Amino acid sequence: MADPHVHHFGGSHVYMYSTHDQDLNVSNVSCCTGAWWIWQSEDLVTWEVVSQLAGFAWYPAEALHKNHLYWATDAAQRNGQFYWYVSIGGGSLAVVRGSSPSGPWEDVLGHLLFNASQGKSLNPPTDIRDPGTFRDDDGRYYIVFGACGGPDQPNDTCYYAAELHEDMVSYGQPKHLSVEGAMGPYGPGKADDKPFLHKHGETYYLSWGCFYATSSHVYGPYKYRGTFIDPALIEPAFRMNSTSDPWYTREDYADRHGSFLEWHGQWYFFMNDRSHSDALRYNQSGFNKRDTVAAYVHYFDNGTIAPLLVTAKGVGSHSFLDEPVLRAESYFSIAGAGRKAEDRSGGFKIAGLQSGSELVYTNVAGLSGGGRVLIMTTSNGGACSGEILVFTEAKGSRTLFARCDVPITGGWEKYQETYCTVSGLRSLDRIRQKLVLQFASECQGLTFAHLRSIASLAQSNIWQ
Repeated sequence: MADPHVHHFGGSHVYMYSTHDQDLNVSNVSCCTGAWWIWQSEDLVTWEVVSQLAGFAWYPAEALHKNHLYWATDAAQRNGQFYWYVSIGGGSLAVVRGSSPSGPWEDVLGHLLFNASQGKSLNPPTDIRDPGTFRDDDGRYYIVFGACGGPDQPNDTCYYAAELHEDMVSYGQPKHLSVEGAMGPYGPGKADDKPFLHKHGETYYLSWGCFYATSSHVYGPYKYRGTFIDPALIEPAFRMNSTSDPWYTREDYADRHGSFLEWHGQWYFFMNDRSHSDALRYNQSGFNKRDTVAAYVHYFDNGTIAPLLVTAKGVGSHSFLDEPVLRAESYFSIAGAGRKAEDRSGGFKIAGLQSGSELVYTNVAGLSGGGRVLIMTTSNGGACSGEILVFTEAKGSRTLFARCDVPITGGWEKYQETYCTVSGLRSLDRIRQKLVLQFASECQGLTFAHLRSIASLAQSNIWQ
């Protein structure tokens, strides 16, 4: 799958709207030759295809496939209906409507939503492709799109946003999204295609691949803030190992088409990855046989995005057998008081935890009562101590696994490792299940813990 745009529309699943690359013996090009796909997942680890869109009565699947016109896609929900927007090649958009996130789909217009001539009439001109949908806090919906089409472009972006009307298949006049100091794979003053819009707090983020800009208004103007890819944080197996200059032309930054998702209080970025493409073995274009990877997203206090950690593990799972330390911010869900915050010593922590707060980590392996020692690294600058009740959960049933004290440490930046009391001698090394942390204190409504990490270590490593 490629060009992943992921949404949660309620319920227990998220849905990914994507393209995919099939074999096509035409100039060694396989990009954009497979039907548009919809995948669903409950845990971000296991995915299944639940729907596809192959073509239209006015543009059949055979022609879309032959001309590799299955370009990027996105979706939105409004008034109980779902709308799936697709790029037909690099210059036009179409839309279908359905009663569920996976359809069935109705061609509500019977023709294009945006056509190529509309893009050429704008100033600056743009290629209308790569739609991204965005719902603002006030209930307004927008569709963002556009591309300058290579290095020959103005000293700005060619991105536009149009407000979608109530019917979601008509729209207002597209407005240019200007970016001061734009940067991308074509160099200073130039962006790319694949725009996406999301909001964190009161800040709007306009991203194109792994480059991004911010603004206090949806239409901008935006200011370039950097890239959230750092090759040093990409697992070696996922490095492209390009050393070309300048740096922004290197493969590690290329074609990171993707989307941001907030779910259960956690942020993620899903993006293209070409490091494992079959095409590399045949010295073909990197745009052949693209894959998707996911990473946690963390925001620094100044609003910039921390460089992403790109690994084979991805998101939604952890094995203490492979990594004895689980960073607290890599949770699946958070409930009650508590928030992700920048840690002055580096990295992130979960701050503001109170009695009733709960953190959940999914698909966790490598816990074992008796065989390993569970350690919490916490700080407590308040006047009340407390404890963390650790449960394992399988098939909806929770079992108390350990109790961990949260002592007063004399400051919120003064951390202490606490060894937990494990219940029983159960062996849970190879079982993947939920790890649930419940925070309890006699001081209701007061913060008593910041959590930095959870560790599960073999006793031999502790006492040697």
